[in-house]
Amino acid sequence: MAHNANAADGWSRPPEASALVAPEESERRRLALGADRRNRLDLIARTTERLMARMDAAAGTVGGKVQIHPAKAQAVVQSNDHISIAIVDFHELLGIERGREDDERTEED
Repeated sequence: MAHNANAADGWSRPPEASALVAPEESERRRLALGADRRNRLDLIARTTERLMARMDAAAGTVGGKVQIHPAKAQAVVQSNDHISIAIVDFHELLGIERGREDDERTEED
């Protein structure tokens, strides 16, 4: 099977990929891609929110053991803070608006 090279992007494409697509098909594909993106963002949001819940639980468990293991307790709390900041930054980069910060803002209002 022969491939056509596209100099603009450096990718080779089969000849049928270069064929014109009907506007309805193009719109259907665009909507499907949008739905796929939303699903991926929802999955990322749910997964990172579960991670935060686990980190919060670990920090809460350690909170009661500060007197016994102060260095370990401090490390867990610092890790929790670091991961929280990283997840919020990650969500912002992806345009994920809901999450922990939004929940906290709602509680404060």
